[in-house]
Amino acid sequence: MCLVLTVRMWDTNCLCSQVHLTLGWIAAMICFYMWMINPVHMASRHYVYNTRDAANFAAFTPIFCCLFVGWIIFVSYTGQAGMYGSLGGTCLWHWSFMILDSSVT
Repeated sequence: MCLVLTVRMWDTNCLCSQVHLTLGWIAAMICFYMWMINPVHMASRHYVYNTRDAANFAAFTPIFCCLFVGWIIFVSYTGQAGMYGSLGGTCLWHWSFMILDSSVT
């Protein structure tokens, strides 16, 4: 919802400074790490169930996913996504979102 309001408030030709883009991409990469890489240790065969790990995974993983994807959508909308903007137009994103959607339901 916040992304929709932000995109409606910004104009497509309103450009972010290089510092803001760099900080945004760093934050997006941190979100990607927390979303995809950090929970990998729970897939180990020798993992012992921990309620704190499970609670953190259930609570924060969707938030980090939304922030990462939201940043890519925002910079693609403003035309500053670079090579990620060209990936957004391919069916790679379409298929990945279809897989994510089917895993949730």
